[in-house]
Amino acid sequence: MLESEGAPMIPDSDHDHICLTGPCPLRNAVREFAEEMERIMQKHDPVKGDTWKTCPIEFLEEKLEDEFAEYKHGSFVRDERELIDIANIAMMFWYRKKVLL
Repeated sequence: MLESEGAPMIPDSDHDHICLTGPCPLRNAVREFAEEMERIMQKHDPVKGDTWKTCPIEFLEEKLEDEFAEYKHGSFVRDERELIDIANIAMMFWYRKKVLL
């Protein structure tokens, strides 16, 4: 349970970084994964920008299927990159749904 849910934060090696508001509830693995997601998003910004915010949902669905197929048929190194792509597309769906509510 996170501190925001009423339980106190217990420092450990996986929760040892500080946010602006105090102890950060992000696990190191989650933070590292999110940072890699952001790195890839920024890499595509010059060409694609925020087009994912307005493109047809069907386009994102097709991209997700394509990326998952690449993940299933790729090598171990390729799989890691595909997992970031899959996560970014999942974030895009999450964001679009959040905005629509």
